[in-house]
Amino acid sequence: MLSYPRALVAQWIEQTRPKGKISVRFRTRAPMNSQFIFRKIENPNEIDVLRGMSSEHNGFVYEYTDETINLLKKLFELEDSLNIVVMNDMDFVGFVSCDREWWEDESFFLREIFVSPHYQGQGVGRALIDICVHHAQSHGAHCLVTETAYENTQMRSLCEASGFEQWTNPRWSDGVTYKRLLRSR
Repeated sequence: MLSYPRALVAQWIEQTRPKGKISVRFRTRAPMNSQFIFRKIENPNEIDVLRGMSSEHNGFVYEYTDETINLLKKLFELEDSLNIVVMNDMDFVGFVSCDREWWEDESFFLREIFVSPHYQGQGVGRALIDICVHHAQSHGAHCLVTETAYENTQMRSLCEASGFEQWTNPRWSDGVTYKRLLRSR
């Protein structure tokens, strides 16, 4: 069980305007007294923080390419999109992006989620998903959807632990699609 204040993280957007950030102290395997700052990205050029980031787990390697970063910058401009960066002092911890660019109506797409290998397993990914769930719900979405490679077992485990269920996607079969139904507010 995670000991960070999940309700506080999930409501960070409303509670921190206009600053757009919240500080959360984790009590898991983070370095002693780690303080993670979850901050809404306000400028698409801030997405460049992902440049050169990569992760490897059980032979599955994910790297941020120029193509992916440019797509994220383009989608940043969409109404209702959300991009969050997580920092620990000056150290990059994680990133998430979600938006409405999905083919089903009233759905949000969790486009990218990345946690630096040093910080994986500490609840950061789960907190980022909670923020996206809250964001999608507050914008009237009935579900949050994401896709990942079959080999990305960490993401698959995170999705399943976060209430997503595998879903047969008629438009994509190169990996696994997950869907989490939401109760709109």
